[in-house]
Amino acid sequence: MTAPDHAHKPALQSQRGAYADFVDELFRLKLIDREKRDFLREGLRLAAGGGQATPPIVPPSSTLCRVSEAGIKRAADA
Repeated sequence: MTAPDHAHKPALQSQRGAYADFVDELFRLKLIDREKRDFLREGLRLAAGGGQATPPIVPPSSTLCRVSEAGIKRAADA
């Protein structure tokens, strides 16, 4: 194989930037609306520890039920 007779430019590489800047750029380009931008920015704030993202996890109500020894035996026999 022979070398090409013309010069190649080096490939462009993307630069890592702040996600908030990316979200703002999407809004500026009208690719997302204000509501979507605010939603994404709120997710960033919560992910960074700026608040509670989800309600506290509550165990299922059945975990607090008491089971009799007879019930455990019947379940084991089944």
